[in-house]
Amino acid sequence: MLLLHPKNGIYSSIKHPHFNFQEGERIDFFCPICMQNLDAAIDENLVQVIMIDEQRNEHEIYFSRIAGEQRNYQLSDEGITKTGEYSHRYTHYEMSDEFIQHLNN
Repeated sequence: MLLLHPKNGIYSSIKHPHFNFQEGERIDFFCPICMQNLDAAIDENLVQVIMIDEQRNEHEIYFSRIAGEQRNYQLSDEGITKTGEYSHRYTHYEMSDEFIQHLNN
Protein backbone atom coordinates (compact mmCIF):
# COMPACT_ATOMS: atom_id res chain seq x y z
CA MET A 1 0.00 0.00 0.00
CA LEU A 2 1.16 3.51 -0.85
CA LEU A 3 -0.35 6.51 0.94
CA LEU A 4 -0.05 9.83 -0.89
CA HIS A 5 -0.33 13.27 0.66
CA PRO A 6 -3.88 14.62 0.17
CA LYS A 7 -2.75 18.18 -0.67
CA ASN A 8 -2.17 18.87 -4.35
CA GLY A 9 1.52 19.54 -5.05
CA ILE A 10 2.99 17.82 -1.99
CA TYR A 11 4.80 14.71 -3.14
CA SER A 12 5.57 12.96 0.13
CA SER A 13 4.24 9.45 0.62
CA ILE A 14 4.21 6.58 3.08
CA LYS A 15 4.78 3.06 1.84
CA HIS A 16 5.47 -0.40 3.16
CA PRO A 17 9.25 -0.90 3.54
CA HIS A 18 9.14 -3.89 1.17
CA PHE A 19 7.45 -1.86 -1.58
CA ASN A 20 10.37 -0.61 -3.65
CA PHE A 21 10.49 1.08 -7.03
CA GLN A 22 13.11 2.82 -9.11
CA GLU A 23 13.10 6.41 -10.37
CA GLY A 24 11.31 6.43 -13.74
CA GLU A 25 9.49 3.14 -13.11
CA ARG A 26 5.82 2.97 -14.16
CA ILE A 27 3.66 2.05 -11.14
CA ASP A 28 0.18 0.52 -11.33
CA PHE A 29 -2.38 1.95 -8.89
CA PHE A 30 -5.49 0.20 -7.55
CA CYS A 31 -8.14 1.15 -5.01
CA PRO A 32 -7.26 -0.71 -1.77
CA ILE A 33 -10.94 -1.26 -1.01
CA CYS A 34 -12.47 -2.43 -4.30
CA MET A 35 -9.23 -3.20 -6.22
CA GLN A 36 -10.45 -1.07 -9.16
CA ASN A 37 -7.65 -0.01 -11.50
CA LEU A 38 -7.07 3.77 -11.26
CA ASP A 39 -5.76 4.27 -14.81
CA ALA A 40 -6.77 7.61 -16.30
CA ALA A 41 -8.54 7.21 -19.64
CA ILE A 42 -6.94 10.43 -20.93
CA ASP A 43 -3.30 9.28 -20.71
CA GLU A 44 -1.57 5.97 -20.00
CA ASN A 45 0.95 7.64 -17.68
CA LEU A 46 -1.66 9.29 -15.45
CA VAL A 47 -3.76 7.96 -12.59
CA GLN A 48 -7.20 9.41 -11.78
CA VAL A 49 -8.99 9.65 -8.44
CA ILE A 50 -11.97 11.67 -7.25
CA MET A 51 -11.47 13.90 -4.21
CA ILE A 52 -14.33 15.34 -2.14
CA ASP A 53 -13.28 18.42 -0.17
CA GLU A 54 -14.58 19.73 3.17
CA GLN A 55 -17.38 21.65 1.40
CA ARG A 56 -18.39 18.44 -0.40
CA ASN A 57 -17.15 19.72 -3.77
CA GLU A 58 -15.88 17.10 -6.19
CA HIS A 59 -12.44 17.37 -7.82
CA GLU A 60 -10.85 15.11 -10.40
CA ILE A 61 -7.22 14.51 -9.50
CA TYR A 62 -4.75 13.26 -12.10
CA PHE A 63 -1.18 12.42 -11.16
CA SER A 64 1.78 10.74 -12.79
CA ARG A 65 2.28 7.02 -12.33
CA ILE A 66 5.98 7.42 -13.20
CA ALA A 67 8.09 7.23 -10.03
CA GLY A 68 9.76 10.57 -9.36
CA GLU A 69 7.81 12.47 -12.02
CA GLN A 70 6.14 15.26 -10.09
CA ARG A 71 3.09 16.38 -12.02
CA ASN A 72 -0.53 16.48 -11.06
CA TYR A 73 -3.69 18.23 -12.15
CA GLN A 74 -6.79 19.11 -10.14
CA LEU A 75 -9.97 19.70 -12.15
CA SER A 76 -13.09 21.18 -10.62
CA ASP A 77 -15.86 23.65 -11.40
CA GLU A 78 -13.34 26.43 -10.67
CA GLY A 79 -10.99 25.21 -13.43
CA ILE A 80 -7.71 23.35 -13.51
CA THR A 81 -4.74 23.63 -11.18
CA LYS A 82 -1.49 22.02 -12.23
CA THR A 83 1.50 21.51 -9.97
CA GLY A 84 4.85 19.83 -10.10
CA GLU A 85 8.13 20.15 -11.87
CA TYR A 86 6.88 18.13 -14.85
CA SER A 87 3.34 19.55 -15.12
CA HIS A 88 4.41 21.47 -18.24
CA ARG A 89 4.51 18.16 -20.13
CA TYR A 90 0.89 18.74 -21.01
CA THR A 91 0.65 21.62 -23.37
CA HIS A 92 -2.66 22.36 -25.05
CA TYR A 93 -1.44 20.50 -28.15
CA GLU A 94 -0.47 17.36 -26.27
CA MET A 95 -3.74 17.00 -24.38
CA SER A 96 -6.45 14.58 -25.39
CA ASP A 97 -9.81 15.96 -26.49
CA GLU A 98 -11.33 14.79 -23.19
CA PHE A 99 -8.76 16.73 -21.15
CA ILE A 100 -9.24 19.85 -23.30
CA GLN A 101 -13.01 19.62 -22.67
CA HIS A 102 -12.34 19.84 -18.93
CA LEU A 103 -10.25 22.94 -19.49
CA ASN A 104 -12.90 24.64 -21.61
CA ASN A 105 -15.89 23.92 -19.34
